[in-house]
Amino acid sequence: MSPDVFIAGGGPAGSAAAILLARAGVRVTLAEKRREAHHKVCGEFVSGEAVETARDLGLDLSALGAVPIQVVAYATPSGGVVRRTLPFPAVSLSRLVLDEALLGAAEAAGARVLRGVSVQGFDLDPDGGTTVRLDGDGPVQVPAFFAATGKHDLRGHARPEGRQGDLVGLKMLYRRAVAPSDPVVTIVPFRDGYAGLQPVGQDAVNLCLLVSRRRFADHGGRFDDLVRSLVAEAPEIARQLDGAEPLLDKALAVTRIPYGYVRRVTEGPWWLGDQAAVIPSFAGDGIAIALESARQAVDTLLSGGTAAGYQRRFASTVSRQVGAATVLSQLMVRPSWQRPSALLAAVPGVLAGIGLLTRVRLPTGA
Repeated sequence: MSPDVFIAGGGPAGSAAAILLARAGVRVTLAEKRREAHHKVCGEFVSGEAVETARDLGLDLSALGAVPIQVVAYATPSGGVVRRTLPFPAVSLSRLVLDEALLGAAEAAGARVLRGVSVQGFDLDPDGGTTVRLDGDGPVQVPAFFAATGKHDLRGHARPEGRQGDLVGLKMLYRRAVAPSDPVVTIVPFRDGYAGLQPVGQDAVNLCLLVSRRRFADHGGRFDDLVRSLVAEAPEIARQLDGAEPLLDKALAVTRIPYGYVRRVTEGPWWLGDQAAVIPSFAGDGIAIALESARQAVDTLLSGGTAAGYQRRFASTVSRQVGAATVLSQLMVRPSWQRPSALLAAVPGVLAGIGLLTRVRLPTGA
């Protein structure tokens, strides 16, 4: 029996949509191109509104090993660190764990999940439906197609570069020599980029880097050489990585991230998650935006609305937050702005205000 909805992508947006649709009795099939759970280039910060949505989807993040995050720190060029309490609850949780739990919840809700199957493209049908082309299998005709492929574009449907599209995303997990006394997410600006350091589990730290293509190329595109230069340049990175051992065989990387992009129109598919809007990583709201896009898309579909109507509505929901975060991100990577930004960060209320400004919505407990 053919599904009513076909979803490409098993990240937070795709899995959340599958859960909600299956709960509503919709026949839904989700294709995830990887067979096994895997790490992704992500800061792994789950903000308060995302925690609430995950709970509504049936996930207990604490039981999955989430680490509560109450403090954000901003490293200054002189080596100091400004610490502030977050204005909302948040946790840190490995995307490997989170994504697998969401896929499992989708299957438990009744969605059909195809692992190791990728979408090669789609064609719009005259009757308003979509024919989805799969690798290794025949095409599937569906009334509605949800594209939730994250940072990776569907073939032939690349997003424009965005307002800040010259950054390379890199990630490595390390086991720290000494576990921190309290879990803190730390933002470290450096020349032509910035880093996020966040605890994952008891003794591991996630180093997520956003660096200009030019600077990465200056180091021959070699992650280890880049990190060595950052250790010499940024005292806080040196301190947190002192004695740390890599936990992955090699760093994860993603290029051409269209930060600041918001999709306002659609030619047919329902675009979710990073395919709908891409907020700069320092804001820590990417997972929340993905989950919110799934909720709005499903609500619109079940109420008889159109993909075009959903896309406009979702764009209006996130445009202000994505725009504000992109301006701040553009300033953070400029050396001339890094010292003034550190002075601003030291002003009471500034970091908290930025955190609130870039939320897609506030958690009810905030």
